[in-house]
Amino acid sequence: MKRSSALGIVLTLFGGLMIGGMGAASAHVPSISASCSGVHLGGTNYDDTKANTWTATIGGSTTNGTFGDTLNMTIPVPQGGASTSWSATVQAFDGGFSSTESGTVGPCGTVPIPPQPPATVETKDDVSTPDCETLLVTTTHSARSIPFVYVEATNSWVPGTPGAWAVTGTDSRHVTVEECDAPPEPASLAEVRDVVNTPNCENFTTTTDHQSREGIFAFTEATWAWAQTGWTPWVTTSSDVADATQEECPPPEPPEPAATVTTSDSQKCGDAFKSTITSTSTTNWVLDAATRTWSLGEPVVVNATTKTPVAVEACAVTVGTPLLPDTGGPSWLLALLAALFLVCGVSILRSQQVTPAVSSGAQFTGESASGERHGSAHRRITQVVQRITPSLRRRRRYDSVKYRADE
Repeated sequence: MKRSSALGIVLTLFGGLMIGGMGAASAHVPSISASCSGVHLGGTNYDDTKANTWTATIGGSTTNGTFGDTLNMTIPVPQGGASTSWSATVQAFDGGFSSTESGTVGPCGTVPIPPQPPATVETKDDVSTPDCETLLVTTTHSARSIPFVYVEATNSWVPGTPGAWAVTGTDSRHVTVEECDAPPEPASLAEVRDVVNTPNCENFTTTTDHQSREGIFAFTEATWAWAQTGWTPWVTTSSDVADATQEECPPPEPPEPAATVTTSDSQKCGDAFKSTITSTSTTNWVLDAATRTWSLGEPVVVNATTKTPVAVEACAVTVGTPLLPDTGGPSWLLALLAALFLVCGVSILRSQQVTPAVSSGAQFTGESASGERHGSAHRRITQVVQRITPSLRRRRRYDSVKYRADE
């Protein structure tokens, strides 16, 4: 009986608790829903003494708040035909009696017509055929408008029918050489010059280079003309080799001239002075232009005679040999006189030989006498010539020495 009573008590308590719990659950009722009108949050029979909470996120934007015993609110969603994702939570202050919902609502509302875009402008350039007379190319610039039209099915604007082309301007440029043939290049312009190189004093030559260069021309389309822009490098076309001058390759200084001095003394018998002949021989150096070397030239001899008083020297006299007087005249005059004297003597002898005889006796006697006279005369002439000849020889030697001294 005791066990039955205890079980009954337990069952009674358990039943009371279950009834109490069911009463409490029915008192807290959250509700969440969504439509194009908005996201609705609701709750009833919550403890109004506590801060119960709610949270809603619509299209990425979150809002939250608190409520008492009752919650009834709607948060609007985007319209204009948009579909929007959302999520929401309602719960008691202690996190109990919670409800969380999420989803996508839409499209909501009427889709608005987008604004009409401005018309686009299309342009084009028409390039004319190059005019090789005027040397111009003309470009015509044109434009046209393309409006947008609305397409209801797609709620969008699309390009419509283009308008007519209208010329907006023109411009011109110069033709190019690809479009028109350029005028012929000017005739070649050339310059020449002679460049004298540094003398080569090893082989005594000077080289002159003959050089030339040509002008460089370029064609300019802006002026449609050729213009010189420079020159080619100088090019040696030929060279000349000439002997270097003494100014270009000076020779070495010449050696001192070679000089010798000799003296000779002489005195003629009967003179009271002595003659001294001083002979100076000077040999200068002569430059060889080909080798730039010096060599001895021809000597130049200069004689000078001085007289010094001395004792008179007696002249030696040979017995039987007459001396010719010193007349101061040339020896050739004495020789001429002697020759004339000899000729006269021979003529006399011949005249005596041809004298005719008067009679035969006289003829014999005459021939004998003539022979004697002829022999006597011949001997006398021979003696005179023998005596004169040594004197003539001495005189000739004296005149020769005197002549050289006077020079």
